[in-house]
Amino acid sequence: MAHLQINDNAIPNLNDVTPQLAHLKNLQTVYLEGNPCQKSDMANYRRKLIIALPQVSQIDATCVKSFGLDNHPTDSIVLPHRFVKL
Repeated sequence: MAHLQINDNAIPNLNDVTPQLAHLKNLQTVYLEGNPCQKSDMANYRRKLIIALPQVSQIDATCVKSFGLDNHPTDSIVLPHRFVKL
């Protein structure tokens, strides 16, 4: 599976889904916006997903690029779509 879109559901906590998704090495895109896990922790939502799912390159409508998460879990950058070279 490369893309998972489960936005606007009733997922209360990222820990309810990330363990099941972590082993999906081909997972590139995850849409979880509109869930309680996103709404209740908007400041840390993407950072938590980047750390839990380092293989993902897009979270919701935002492309992400992670650097050295194994050594530095806080080093990440969020890139707006218009700057992403496809």
